[in-house]
Amino acid sequence: MSKDKFYRTSDLGLAAYLLYQEMTLLGPVATPDPKRHALFFVDTPEREGFVDEYQNNQSEVDAKEYSKCAHRVARALKNPLVAA
Repeated sequence: MSKDKFYRTSDLGLAAYLLYQEMTLLGPVATPDPKRHALFFVDTPEREGFVDEYQNNQSEVDAKEYSKCAHRVARALKNPLVAA
């Protein structure tokens, strides 16, 4: 785990996977690029393993539950914590 208490990603699929793994989403923050957001999670020791699983295509998910997580990410993006 990094020294930071938070983990930041702009990868929406990864964000949905981290939610699926029950990590706590703090919310999105708008960036200067209107097509991108930074999503912040509370960092945990397990996060690095989740990211590796996702990026190496080793993750197994229930499609319906993952879809619910993806919808939660999409809803969160409509209400960024801080505007650019």
